[in-house]
Amino acid sequence: MIMGLDLSLRGPALCCLPIDWIPGDWESLGSYQRLHTEEMRGHERVDFIVDVIESMVIAESVRYVFIEEYAFSYNTSSVTMLAELGGAVKRMLRKNHKIIPVSVVASSARKLLFGTIHRMKKAELKEYIMAQMVKMGAPFGDNHDLCDAFVVANFGLSHFGRPCLMQESEPKKRR
Repeated sequence: MIMGLDLSLRGPALCCLPIDWIPGDWESLGSYQRLHTEEMRGHERVDFIVDVIESMVIAESVRYVFIEEYAFSYNTSSVTMLAELGGAVKRMLRKNHKIIPVSVVASSARKLLFGTIHRMKKAELKEYIMAQMVKMGAPFGDNHDLCDAFVVANFGLSHFGRPCLMQESEPKKRR
């Protein structure tokens, strides 16, 4: 099983895909979950997120984890807390499960699935991605955090050369 993580402080999400997933077969999708941590603070929030991820790693027999790279555009205190969360998750995965997570640049993972996306404001991009996921029939297409976690897990399938959802290439024009 491959796990994709969209780590954030307010709405972290995870999505698991079987390594032999048939792209678009939403019935055979692994578990997915968005965590509600808005009311939590500090170590309580970090511990909760790490514990839920570890529970899912065990329940789904996860062998590979892909994590969306940090969004460095946030203010300094948010980046510090996000880095602390990422470090706690990575340490738990490595120490308890011998899993070395792979960092994924979000734009690369999105490009695999949606092709080139023109520049948009953050809110517009989230809406666009959710709309595309709904069109594909994703059961979580109404939540941008889950969409992001799926996009990262889908990239993980590609990383191993496994079938994954991807933008159909346009036919080349003849000269």
